[in-house]
Order: sequence, then C-alpha cells, then structure tokens
Amino acid sequence: MTLQERIIKTEQEFPKVFAEYVQKPYGMLFFDESNKLSHDSNHAIIYPSKIGNLSAVLSDITDFYLSKGIEPRIYHPADIDYFEKKRSIFEKCGYRVSIYGDYDIQTLQSKNTIEICPDIEICRITQWDNRIANDIFIPNGEPWEVDVVRKTMQDKNGCVLAAYIENKAAAVVYFHLSEYCCTRFDYIYVAKEYRGQGIGRQIHSAAVSYCKDNGFTDIFMWYANDISHRICYESGLRPFVKMPSGEALYIEGA
Repeated sequence: MTLQERIIKTEQEFPKVFAEYVQKPYGMLFFDESNKLSHDSNHAIIYPSKIGNLSAVLSDITDFYLSKGIEPRIYHPADIDYFEKKRSIFEKCGYRVSIYGDYDIQTLQSKNTIEICPDIEICRITQWDNRIANDIFIPNGEPWEVDVVRKTMQDKNGCVLAAYIENKAAAVVYFHLSEYCCTRFDYIYVAKEYRGQGIGRQIHSAAVSYCKDNGFTDIFMWYANDISHRICYESGLRPFVKMPSGEALYIEGA
C-alpha cells in the first residue's frame, strides 16, 4: 500500500482503538454502548465500491444502531462527493446529509521548530489521571471524550501525553500507531483556562518529538482552524492529501 492508501485506511478506521466494531461486506459499524454520546465511538463507515444496493445497506445500518439505542450516523467515505451524488437515496432512507468540505491531511515533512517551555511539565501517562477529566473534558463540556482517551491510553498502540501547570492538567494529546504503520494524531484538547497561552503549541511539539523518538512512524493529522494550521506548520507538518468530510444522520420519522 502507498502512504496515501495507508493514511486513508487509518483515518477511516481510527475508532478501532477505543470502540467495538462489526465488520460488514460494505464497511464497518463502530459502537460503544457505554459511551453513546461519542460520535467517533458510534458511527458507520462505508466502502462505496462494495455497495450494490445502497438502500439495503442504509436499512441494515439503521436497524443495527437503533437496536442498541444509538443514533445511526455515517461518516463520509473517502470517495469525493459521494454523499452529494447519493443524497436523494440517503434522504429517502431517513438520513440528513451534512457536508463539511474537504480537509487537509498533513504529514511530517520538515523540521519541528517549536521549542518546549521548561515551565510546563509534559509527560506520557500510562495510568489514568482524573485531572484530565476534571480539569479539561468536563469543564469543556465534552465528558464523552474521557472514555475515548482512557481506552487510547490502554491500547498497546495508543499513547496519551498530558501537560501540567501548577499541578493541574492543562492539555492532553492522544495518538496511535495503526495496523497500517502510520501514526494518527487523534486530538489535542486544551483546558479552557489555559487557552490562548501557547499550551496547545507546546504539547503538539512534544508529541511530534515523542513520536520520532519512540517508533511512531509516518505521523499525520488534520487541522481544525488557522491556529492549529500554524502549529502544524511550525512543527514540520505539510499538506499531503485532501479528504472529504461530512456525515449522514438518521432522523427518526423523517
């Protein structure tokens, strides 16, 4: 497989690290019945080239998730414009299609130029620290991410780094080495009270350095805004490939 193919497979299948899943001929169904509010833990991916009857596939996906009391949700496949081309079928089957546009997958291609501030303690955690939940995710209004991070920490190919200031968790980054031998930076979260102080920049740089020193190969990630784009650039990441972004959400009774 080429690097691009490996990255696309990793990007599609990243929830394997923290969610259960069922393999289907047409795709994969990720789920976590203990964390139903996590979209990343509870969604389907589909392989358009393996679908003959899309309506039947959507019916199967809908039945699967509704039987578990989970909102049926499908993430956009790697095929450009697939949701738009098939919008009418999705809508007839009760799905509302949202298309967010393409996003840039960045890979490490240059030197990391961000220097780490010695006043910030950044370390890998191998045992759960409740400060990550209480100082970051709960105040941020995202309690569902706690189990995602915890399970990533417990996975043999996962890694979680945390930044601490004055004994409080200020930021966390988690990433994993996939079965396709590339490393996906899953997410970076900064506690509300420490935003705008360069903490995200620091922990991102530490994560890049950690990966290079510890066998986490072929790093890639995508950026969410102009600030994270700048941080990516300073840490040596450059645009590599674009992927479409969107979701189809089942609306009961639609």
